[in-house]
Amino acid sequence: MKNNKLFINYLPSLNRNAVLQLVILQGVFYCLLGILWAVLEIVNSGSELVYNAYIMPHISLTALPILRTHWWAIFFYGWMHRPHEFLGYLADSVWLYTFGLAVQNLVGHKHVIPIFLYALLLGGIAYFLMLFAPGVWGRVGTPQFITPVAGILALGFAGLNLAPGSRIYFSERINIPMPVIVGVYAAVMLLFMGSVPAVLLCMVGAFVGYNYITLLKAGYNPGGWIYAVVDYCNNMFTPKAKKKPFNSGSYSGAPKNTTIRPSTGGNLKVTQSVIDQLLDKINQKGYHSLTDEEKDILKRASGSE
Repeated sequence: MKNNKLFINYLPSLNRNAVLQLVILQGVFYCLLGILWAVLEIVNSGSELVYNAYIMPHISLTALPILRTHWWAIFFYGWMHRPHEFLGYLADSVWLYTFGLAVQNLVGHKHVIPIFLYALLLGGIAYFLMLFAPGVWGRVGTPQFITPVAGILALGFAGLNLAPGSRIYFSERINIPMPVIVGVYAAVMLLFMGSVPAVLLCMVGAFVGYNYITLLKAGYNPGGWIYAVVDYCNNMFTPKAKKKPFNSGSYSGAPKNTTIRPSTGGNLKVTQSVIDQLLDKINQKGYHSLTDEEKDILKRASGSE
């Protein structure tokens, strides 16, 4: 079995594809901000003064005096892109989907969004705290800093922790080792950040992603509460379906969430069917529900050993 199957051949539906949900949300925010920018451009005869003075302080990380009174920008900076930087938005979407899909295929969809959110929040807080440092350490490089780079780096380093020896396949013949592609992306981002606070934001994002997976491997679920709250809210407004009586004659097949047993001799043949079963189990119950043998199967399939 080729280990590219683990990354590009398993695409769940939208409600179980957290990576695609993130990409769509990024696109929605980009379009809304673009419309607002265009309207203000028309109203103000091509001047961006109103946009920069009254809109950007609310959604971007900026100088300390402004950020202290607009602290809520820490929650929004990672969802925004400048309307006239479409190529930047497109590149971020590609990186986000590439790294996010690898993580989703390995540990399920319920960990992608928590990793992304934690990285943005903690990265923004680190940026803000660094502004209090004296001299060049607290100097702002980009006056109005908006980027999802902390969340993208978090997903990249989460993938590294999960399968350090894996390769990302873009086609049957074109593939790049994951450490290389994550390393190149991280190096380019750090090179062009332009300020210590921005560099620290990137480093915190990478740290969050890597250690989220470390906690997950140790048996903790740092993002579980997020989906628990969402499920609770959904259940409040969703009418409960009536339970149908059990009909023994209508049942066929095995339960969905079963443990995959090894074949004779203790070695399980790693086929695409086996991998798909494991990924289904991860999506339904989470990475922690796998047995040690099933985790070993995923590691061997991803080429990490």
